[in-house]
Amino acid sequence: MEKSLITINYLNSMKNLKRNFHFLPIGILVLSMLGKIVGLLNPTKLPSPELSDKLLPILLLEVFCVVVYIIPKTRTMGSYLICSYLGGAIAVSYVSSLGNPLMPLFVLGLFLTSLVLKEQEIK
Repeated sequence: MEKSLITINYLNSMKNLKRNFHFLPIGILVLSMLGKIVGLLNPTKLPSPELSDKLLPILLLEVFCVVVYIIPKTRTMGSYLICSYLGGAIAVSYVSSLGNPLMPLFVLGLFLTSLVLKEQEIK
């Protein structure tokens, strides 16, 4: 009896993990947005001074992608937008010497994992 209760609790916790795992990469993207807002408010903290005029369009694009993903009816479109945004971030980080491409690659991996877990939950 006790073993089956432990099994049920484990299965319920795995369902909750699958259901709520997408909040982790979205949370990382929100923290990225906050960093861009701080960069806009205080441009002296940026690694390169020419980045300050490019931050606002990138911030608006990131906010748009996350908002489209959060709305349940447009979640599929939002997932395509976020994957495309992160792919562009990987490419820009790789080509320029401004950042490390591992961080956007890590967030993209988390995001794709959350999509796979969500798809398994639907089936």
